[in-house]
Amino acid sequence: MDGGPKVVEHLKVRQSSFGKRRTRLAAKRRLSSLRDDDCETSKEEDERAVVKEKVISLLGTFQKKKGAYAEKARASLQLYGLLLRYHEIVLLRGENHGSTGLVVLQKLLQDALKEVSRVHVSLSCALSRGKRRGDSKQRLQLEKSRKDLGSVKSNLKKRVGLLLNGGESTCCATVSAPGQPAPPSTLEELRSRCPKFAQGDSRHLCEYRCYFREHEPARKLKEFRDYCEWHCGGGTKGAREVQEGWSSRLEFCKTRGFKVVLVSPLGKAFQTTRKALEHLGVQMDPMYTNSSLYKRKIIGGEVVTFHGPRESPYGLIEELFWEEPWQLLLCCIFLNQTTRNQLDVVLMHFFERWNTPEKLLQARQDEIEGVIAPLGLQRRRTETVLRFTKEFLEKDWTDPLELHGIGEYAKAAYEIFCLGVIRPSPQDHALNWYADLFCRQ
Repeated sequence: MDGGPKVVEHLKVRQSSFGKRRTRLAAKRRLSSLRDDDCETSKEEDERAVVKEKVISLLGTFQKKKGAYAEKARASLQLYGLLLRYHEIVLLRGENHGSTGLVVLQKLLQDALKEVSRVHVSLSCALSRGKRRGDSKQRLQLEKSRKDLGSVKSNLKKRVGLLLNGGESTCCATVSAPGQPAPPSTLEELRSRCPKFAQGDSRHLCEYRCYFREHEPARKLKEFRDYCEWHCGGGTKGAREVQEGWSSRLEFCKTRGFKVVLVSPLGKAFQTTRKALEHLGVQMDPMYTNSSLYKRKIIGGEVVTFHGPRESPYGLIEELFWEEPWQLLLCCIFLNQTTRNQLDVVLMHFFERWNTPEKLLQARQDEIEGVIAPLGLQRRRTETVLRFTKEFLEKDWTDPLELHGIGEYAKAAYEIFCLGVIRPSPQDHALNWYADLFCRQ
């Protein structure tokens, strides 16, 4: 066939040129795709840098502003959203456990958890002490802020746990950590964990909160009786009739280890004082505080003096430090804007490390803040404690009020437990219980 070889050769040339052209186009497409990927990676890097900068900025607002809990609650929600976005960017890039991106994310999450936890504890302390009880609208707003902070705190803990465990969730695990005993299942088992309590000693500070736990029923019953006396028009006879036959007892609680219930004469248990009063048909005064009753009544009429320690059924923390003025006054400083429930374990760790004022002054400020963080307001407390300790050692003082951070409550506690002097009507309700008990003897 004429021209056959030429046609075939021509077709081969065309196929070859077409193949080269197709190869060139594929190469262009791959190059364009790489450029797009680089552009996308660059965008992700830019976004990650922006998110990181915003997170650091928000953390700075937590540290600078005092109070402003509603604003900090909103900031915590925004902070958590930014951290989620940062985590998403890191995962989209396919970074593995231990990579730079995940290490930075873990550090940001831990810093955020530290600040949110600090604000959450501080707000809880302010609410539990009833400092803002007068304005119900403001209190509702603060309770909402505490709820938001608590939610963010819980979610941050889960995220940190996921990163530390290589992505395996441990938030629902019920087993104990390696080397740690399983949680107690009964009150007797909880009590048996403490060697000192097993020997019959409940008046000590320990991680099991024996001192607080064993005296809490007496405190709750005393609070209930004070409520009855206040809400029954101040008549002690009517109050006695209302509260006659009531008692209190400890019960096991899975979440907190123990709880106290009030028991009616018929054996019915009530979880709170409010529910017990409602059962009696007593309407609670929303403005009532533990000190309300003692602000209108003077215990005794003269100064009472005594020597040596006197143990009360209420287990006041000051009873453990009647021979140690510095430690006793320090307890009073720590009790400011917090509750006794949080104090015992913190004091145990604190005095294990710094049991003298000289040792405390040699400690770093961040170490002290880390130990007392569960009480909240740790930065302010640390500054107060260090200045107080310095003045305690260097100042020629005779009245505790001359020392920084000491108020009327701490002065009354010092006089009662260190000097053995009970003056009429101390300013604190627990000191009034103690004074009432021993002034009647």
